[in-house]
Amino acid sequence: MALRPFSRISRATASRSDELCRPASLISIGRFTPVITSTRLVSRNVSPTFDYKRLSYRAGLSYNAANIFSYAFQDGTPKLDGTPSDVTPGGVKGPLSDTYFYPHLQIDMQGSVGMGHGLSFIGYILNVNNEVFGFYNGSSKYVLQREYYKPTYAMGLRWNPTFEKR
Repeated sequence: MALRPFSRISRATASRSDELCRPASLISIGRFTPVITSTRLVSRNVSPTFDYKRLSYRAGLSYNAANIFSYAFQDGTPKLDGTPSDVTPGGVKGPLSDTYFYPHLQIDMQGSVGMGHGLSFIGYILNVNNEVFGFYNGSSKYVLQREYYKPTYAMGLRWNPTFEKR
């Protein structure tokens, strides 16, 4: 039975945090169940590969759903004199709410071709799809920070003298 040159590695994760937290400002609204910051609730990684004779190719697709970066929402926090505060504009989905990462899908590729005598041509491209990275408060329409990157690429030659015949 011959081995096929195609393969795929994939990983999917889902996480959940059920830590009970009762900050003084939230006791009046009942149970508050936060997730751990920077925890990706949904994450997918797929890496298709192709290897045939002297040719090797790898691609990586990585997806992270929107996830919390920091907690900031404090609706109903009493004023210093003990009277209730005004309702925060927009509530939990407003501009003064918690900070989240935007969803992010990034595609990376790399490959190599053996040229003989221990010499290989190699190359890679990172962020092929030019995915934007960033943060928002409450709702994705309240942009806090966006980072724009272009694809990064490199190519070159690699020499491994242990493959040379003497």
